[in-house]
Amino acid sequence: MENLAFNYRVNKINVFGTYNHTLGYYNDRQLKNGKSYDSYMIDVDKLQKMAAQTGVDYFIDEKNTVGFFVNGNFIFGGGLTNTATAIATIPHTTIEESLDAVNDYYGQNTKRYNFNLNYKYTFKIKSKKKYCFVTYLKKLVYLQYI
Repeated sequence: MENLAFNYRVNKINVFGTYNHTLGYYNDRQLKNGKSYDSYMIDVDKLQKMAAQTGVDYFIDEKNTVGFFVNGNFIFGGGLTNTATAIATIPHTTIEESLDAVNDYYGQNTKRYNFNLNYKYTFKIKSKKKYCFVTYLKKLVYLQYI
């Protein structure tokens, strides 16, 4: 997996973003019921998973901030995978069982986008900072108090 992140703030504007992708190889380790499951998957068709996020915040003043955020997730490629899972009892590392799987599924072309417009108000209550976030998501207003 490859990742890239940036953040740049000057005066009242903050611009930020991330990008990551996984191209064909995946590792996973799970611990369940006293056993460890170590999986290594080779994606023969090199399924590509990509995600990107970017946004901007404008600091109106010390108490008020407005922001805009865009998030995108993309999946491209076929679906022929070979997976090998080694199973061991914790805390030992000796492999007791193994599970090999081959999966073949149709090609994917998934594109998902999210857009977020938000407002943050900071107010003081007894020398503590409290925040109120208002987020607009597709005709839904989400309020969060921290």
